[in-house]
Amino acid sequence: GASVTLRVEATGFARREIVGCQAGERMVVVLSSGHALEIFVHDEAGDGVSGAKLRFWRRDDLGSFDARTGETQPTGICRFEALEAGHGTLECVHG
Repeated sequence: GASVTLRVEATGFARREIVGCQAGERMVVVLSSGHALEIFVHDEAGDGVSGAKLRFWRRDDLGSFDARTGETQPTGICRFEALEAGHGTLECVHG
């Protein structure tokens, strides 16, 4: 009866995390198609910024939670894969 977080992943589909499940509980989880979010961080001159820390997160009404972290490459690009379509929050921090 412990409360656990269930993570379901499959190639080509969005990852789902469902919080507050009961250990041993039977569930039906429907996965939607996965999408990528590509972020380009640039400076005032338009050049890519390397090493910017990014955090993306969201929670839906069904108790599903998604949180990702990443860092921009030398090109200034960071990509989050296997996301469900919809709104989220993105935070970008760079020294």
